[in-house]
Amino acid sequence: MEWHEQLHASLSTHHAHCVVGDCVRNEEEVVRVLEEKCALPVRGNPDVHELIVENLTIDEARSLTEAASRRPFGGDRSIFLVSFSSATREAQNALLKLLEDPADAPLFILLTPSAEYLLPTLHSRLSVTQGFRSEPRQEDALAFLTASPAERVLLLKPIIDTKDKSSAIALLDALEVVLIEKGVTSAYEGLKEVLFCREYLLDRAASIKILLEHLATVLPKEKTTT
Repeated sequence: MEWHEQLHASLSTHHAHCVVGDCVRNEEEVVRVLEEKCALPVRGNPDVHELIVENLTIDEARSLTEAASRRPFGGDRSIFLVSFSSATREAQNALLKLLEDPADAPLFILLTPSAEYLLPTLHSRLSVTQGFRSEPRQEDALAFLTASPAERVLLLKPIIDTKDKSSAIALLDALEVVLIEKGVTSAYEGLKEVLFCREYLLDRAASIKILLEHLATVLPKEKTTT
């Protein structure tokens, strides 16, 4: 069963969901499932609340709580689509309280690149589904590995400027694939650095810029193959 079919099947039995992976692609598919399979209009619906942020804060979580306390305008329930790359501990605790009481609860669908950083108590309240994964771009990884440190910083500029954590994770995934293909022995030090950066990237306070520029500096330059 495809992940969107699993999501559709669980929507009638659970009110709090988390779809993990490529947030943009997954949100598009979630909207399609809601509109086509559940007959729930999304676009232009005053009962549908969309929030897209890099890091979910306590203030934003409180705003969600306030919105969830209001009666729906026209439908039977409100729908919340909340996309974020990370969330503060305070925001997660606020979400936990919001999701504790399923009685007459709105439908919550969270979208995030990874569920690893979620508090165990919040994770346990969610029906977690692995959606579309961020596509590892091996061409980008090869270009990164064969570039000089200064050239690597230029390659990273679009990710750093937009603070796009999903793209950063996708690049690290691609680097891991390319380094593993080289052989674990020769790529061991590089793999350690990639895994180090990915672990810290999941932290809510992580600086994408510092981590990626660190990687640009420490990874050895590979020879261009012809």
